[in-house]
Amino acid sequence: MIELQVSFNSDLPGHFFEDLTKMLEDYPDVKMEEAYDAKFSDTRKKGYKIKGKFGARLDPFVGVFIDGNPVRGFYSEVSECTINNIKFYLDAINSKISSFTE
Repeated sequence: MIELQVSFNSDLPGHFFEDLTKMLEDYPDVKMEEAYDAKFSDTRKKGYKIKGKFGARLDPFVGVFIDGNPVRGFYSEVSECTINNIKFYLDAINSKISSFTE
């Protein structure tokens, strides 16, 4: 099972979390396991834990896990945490998984 863990900040410009949620409707095998908004102090620390697993510092950040193991992070530090990059990666993963199951 492919799971995403997300740390974002709703105060930042754009609608990253909403766009990600909408994009995931096209991927029924992908589950958003955890999502935390750094805007709020009660969820900020949980977002730090997600980013800490990958050594990330900035929001938004998306961690991809397969069967509970971290396999890929999308970092804002290098401007790779975009909906298009995540979609491209999920398409690649799904094609590899489907080729093994056929």
